[in-house]
Amino acid sequence: MTDTRPPRFTIVIPTRDRPRRLASCLEAVSRLRFPRARFEAVVVDDGGLHSIDPAVTAAADRIDAAVARALTDPRAHTRDIGGSASSRRCADAVIEAL
Repeated sequence: MTDTRPPRFTIVIPTRDRPRRLASCLEAVSRLRFPRARFEAVVVDDGGLHSIDPAVTAAADRIDAAVARALTDPRAHTRDIGGSASSRRCADAVIEAL
């Protein structure tokens, strides 16, 4: 029997010092026409000066979102951190935003 349910996936959102853009991005993700239980968002804080926590907290009632914090600044490394923080463990594809 073939599984006809939509795939599970993680959206990795690397960000640094862009709390308003992050809030806008999370709002857009929350409007996806896809079952909420089938995806998650992992926001990777790239060590900026502005807290991303308010934006993530505000979106928590609409999407499953988690925060991972980068301890170093290499921007490409944030995708690795986001993938590691994913609870889905189905990283066939990583969708980047921002």
